[in-house]
Amino acid sequence: MQEFVFQAIFNSYNLESIKELSSKDSEWLKDKTDLRTDYDLMVKIETKLVYFLNKLNIYSPFIQFPVNLRILFPQKPIGYESKAYNVDAIHCDHWSGSPLDSTNCFLYLYAEKNSPILNFYTYEESESNLVKDYRGNYQNAPEINYSIRKTLIPKTGVINIWQCTVPHNIFRNKSGVTISIDFRIRNNSVIFKNDLRRDINKYWLNSKMGSLGLYWIKNKKPPKDFKEKICFELNEASMNYEEEYLDIRKKYINKFYG
Repeated sequence: MQEFVFQAIFNSYNLESIKELSSKDSEWLKDKTDLRTDYDLMVKIETKLVYFLNKLNIYSPFIQFPVNLRILFPQKPIGYESKAYNVDAIHCDHWSGSPLDSTNCFLYLYAEKNSPILNFYTYEESESNLVKDYRGNYQNAPEINYSIRKTLIPKTGVINIWQCTVPHNIFRNKSGVTISIDFRIRNNSVIFKNDLRRDINKYWLNSKMGSLGLYWIKNKKPPKDFKEKICFELNEASMNYEEEYLDIRKKYINKFYG
C-alpha cells in the first residue's frame, strides 16, 4: 500500500521522498491534484483495504469509494476553523449525513513523531439525544460537556475503527506530518433499506462525496481497473439487490462518472 500510494504522491506533487513533506505546510497542498480522481489508484487501494478488513473478520457489504487519502500537517489551513465540517472540531460523522449503520476506518500509512492525534470523547447519558439527533455543520452543533475517553497516537500501519456516532476530533498541537487513508463501511441493514425509499436527488445524488451514493458494493474479487469495478457494481446490484438500488446506482454513476 505504501509503495503505490507514495509513488502516486511523488508523481503528482513532484517529490522524491516522503521526508520532503516535513518542509511543506497546508497552504502548499491547497492547489495540488486531488488523488481521489485517480480512480484506478483508488481501486488498488480498495483492493488492499478489503484484504485488511477480511483479515480482521469485518465483512460489511458496502465500502466508500473513493476513499479519502489525507496528508495532514500540524498547521491548519488558513480559514479552516470556520469551515462547516472542520474535523479539528469535536464531531460525529452522522451529523454531516453519514449513515447511522456506517463505521469509520482510519489507516496510517505514515506517521512522524509528534504528528496530530485522534481524540475520542464520551458525554453524559442525559445529553445522548442531543448528540444522536443533531444534523448539520459542526460549527452549530449543540454545546455538550465532553470528556476525553481515549487518545490515539499515530503509528504507521495501525488502523483505527469506530462507529460513526462516536464523537471525535483531530488535535494538532505538535510538529509532525501524517499520511492516512480514511473511509467508511456500512451494512445491508434496515437503515439501508429505509434509505432506498428516501428522496434520490436529496440523499443519493446531491454530491459525489457527501451523499449515500458514496457507498459501493464491496468487490468479491479484485477488479483490474475502475471500468471493471463499475461492471461488477451494476451486475451485483441487478442480481442481489432491490430494483431501487440498481436505478439509484445507475443515476449516481452517470451523474458523477459520465
